Order: sequence, then structure tokens, then C-alpha cells
Amino acid sequence: MVSLNYPPPEGFLEAETRCGHYISKQMKEVWAVELDLAKKLLEVCKKYNLKIYADYGTLLGAIRHKGFIPWDDDMDFCMLREDYEKLSEIAQKEFKEPYCLENYENPELSQLMIGMRLHNSNTTAIAKSEQKRPNLNYNQGIFVDIFTLDNVPENKNVLFIHRKFVALYRFLTWGFAYFSTRYFDSKHLMVRYPKKILYILFRKPLGNLSKFFFKKWIKESKKYRLHNTIKLTDQNHVVNPTLREKKDYINTSEIQFEYISIPIPGGSDNILKAEYGNYRIPKKFSSTGELRMGGIFFDTDKPYTDYSPQKDRNKIITIKQAP
Repeated sequence: MVSLNYPPPEGFLEAETRCGHYISKQMKEVWAVELDLAKKLLEVCKKYNLKIYADYGTLLGAIRHKGFIPWDDDMDFCMLREDYEKLSEIAQKEFKEPYCLENYENPELSQLMIGMRLHNSNTTAIAKSEQKRPNLNYNQGIFVDIFTLDNVPENKNVLFIHRKFVALYRFLTWGFAYFSTRYFDSKHLMVRYPKKILYILFRKPLGNLSKFFFKKWIKESKKYRLHNTIKLTDQNHVVNPTLREKKDYINTSEIQFEYISIPIPGGSDNILKAEYGNYRIPKKFSSTGELRMGGIFFDTDKPYTDYSPQKDRNKIITIKQAP
């Protein structure tokens, strides 16, 4: 495993079983890299008095397991838009090698997501769906996610229209990218050749259209940033993301997460109930997102730049549900 600025305590990297789920030494090493990233991220936020909160599976794991959900493989944080943008501004100054904070709200990057990731550039985390795409231009080291929580309107009709535009711009962004910056050959012959012709002839204009609608997606997501609203949402992942109460983020507390402490919002119970329902009971399989899909190639010894799309990516770690 690569050298870490915040190494794990003795014994942490040993394989074990939690909640009936086997956690290998290799996955423990991935966790250790992510905890190192989280520790660095939280120190920088504290230095600049930026509020940041555990989110999604990390918040759930902190409350229910005092660490990772045994079948999870990443860490998620969220920030209100104002603090999120301040963090982006000081990133180059505060995050030095091997740390790399990438703000994916950059149309020149092919990641096409609303959010940031703090990577360890000396490691590798390549999604199965990305293995055969040679033209991706973002960091693929092991990472922690940082999502932004944006204000949304309170009027139901206005909110409905706002969400429809966000969903439309997201769909068009990814649709045009599918034929340009995120192109890959399809398996079926009836699709492969027409798609390849489109790619060869129209790659540049299709790529420009993807960037155009990506900017529209970001702009629409931030549309109510200066409004005094009571609702928030993360507009990155789904068509109708869960609405959250801004009051749930007024207070912050610290909670144990493996061998570090992380901040959680004061209204964590409300947030988790909205996302997962009865979150206290682990689910063997869930459509809520509690269970990871898996299929990520991890290497805690070598940087992602050592791998090409055509070779050496056959060690796929699949995160399975607890038995």
C-alpha cells in the first residue's frame, strides 16, 4: 500500500467479518486510503471554517456502524453551495501531491458530474464502465466524494419545472457525451458501426453540445442559490433527488468513523429517514443506494496512470451484499 500521511492503527488492515460480511485486507487498504483523504479534507475545511458533513452511506455508516457499512467501498460528504465554492477556490493552494481536488463542474473534464472529488493520485480506482474508454481526462485515483447541496424553490409548481429542466439538461449532457467524450464501441454490430460513424464524423460538435448542456445543468442547479429557501437537494445523481430541510444542517457534531472522527449534521435522523426509511436495520439488498453495485478496479500500490484501458484491468473487486 502507498505511504499515507494518516496511517491506520495497528491491526486495522487485517481481514475480518462484520455483520456477516467478509472484508478482505485489500478492501481494508482501500478504506485506509479513503480515511487518509477524509482526514486531509476535514483539516482543510476546519482551517478555513468551512462546514462539511458526512452524507449518504458515510452518514449511515457513522450512525449505524461507527465506520464503513461493511459492504460499502467509498466515502461521501456534502457542503452547502457557498462553502463548496470556497473549498474549490483554495484547492490548488491546500492540496498538494498526492492529493488532488478536482471540481467536476468544469466542462473541459469528461467526468460530467456536479460535485468534487479528492483523489490520491498514487492509487487507482477505475469503474468497470470506464475500463475501455481511453479519452477520459480526469484523475482516477482512489477518492472521496464531495457533493453540493443547492437551494430549491418552495412553490410546488416552480419546483416541478426546475426539476424537469435539471433532468433534461442532465440527460442531454450524457446523451451527447455518449457519442463523443465518453464514447466506446458497442458490442452489437447493428449499433457499433452507426455509432462509430457518428463518432468519427461528429465527435467535436457532439462534444461541444455536451459541454453546452452541462453548463446549463450546472446553471439551473444553482439557480436559487441567493434565495432564502428552506429546502435543499443534491442535484447530481437522480431525476427526483430527496428534498432536505435546511434547518437540519444548522448544527454540526463529531462522531467516530473507524479510527477518525467526522462531522455529521444535527438533523441526521431526519436526513437518513428521508433517504433510507428505517435505516437502523441493515438490508441485504436495497434499491435505496445503501448497497454498492461494485465492479471497481482498485490498486493501492500503483497510480492510475500505470494502467491503460486495454491491459491490466482484470482485477475487479465486486462488493457483494451481506449474507
